[in-house]
Amino acid sequence: MANLKQIRQRIKTSKNIRQITRAMKLVAAARLKKAQDRVTEARPYSEKMRELMLSLSEAGGLPSHPLLEKRSGGKTCLILITADRGLAGSYNTNLLRKSSDFLKEMGGGIDLYYVGKKGFQFFNRRGVNSVGQYTVPSTGARVEDAQEVTKTASELFVNGAYDNILVCYSKFYSPIRQVPQIVQVLPIEPPAADDGSTGK
Repeated sequence: MANLKQIRQRIKTSKNIRQITRAMKLVAAARLKKAQDRVTEARPYSEKMRELMLSLSEAGGLPSHPLLEKRSGGKTCLILITADRGLAGSYNTNLLRKSSDFLKEMGGGIDLYYVGKKGFQFFNRRGVNSVGQYTVPSTGARVEDAQEVTKTASELFVNGAYDNILVCYSKFYSPIRQVPQIVQVLPIEPPAADDGSTGK
């Protein structure tokens, strides 16, 4: 049975752990708020780009450009965006499950480009072909990181290494709801018009 001194030491240890946990919670909340603000700020740009693409396609087709070129053959590269670390709830698990199901559905023949370490660690052990890997700084993704990944994807497509470039990412709705999605980014295709959007 613990004596009084040991009990006091345990109480002190518990209080220290509580303070550390509280500090970690505050840091995590600040980072989440910062990331959420970035997503919110980027959405108007994304929506305007969608409106522009839709307007151009409705006006009689998009202009000729290497990134718009549709090819036969179907060699595909999937850009998988995961975190570098764990402690992210089901974030990484959902993305890995989504991409695994997609690879099974397509029957193989798809190479992966990894943004973040978790995807690479998972699929590298399973012998999936890898195009490359990009590590995002622990402080968070920057515009420069997006530009670097975009540059790599554009080069792979324009050089003819791949006929389709897809991206698997988690679409943010709220801190408790993020839905993994796989979308085609190259070749660029005009977005489908929503009901009633034509002519607006």
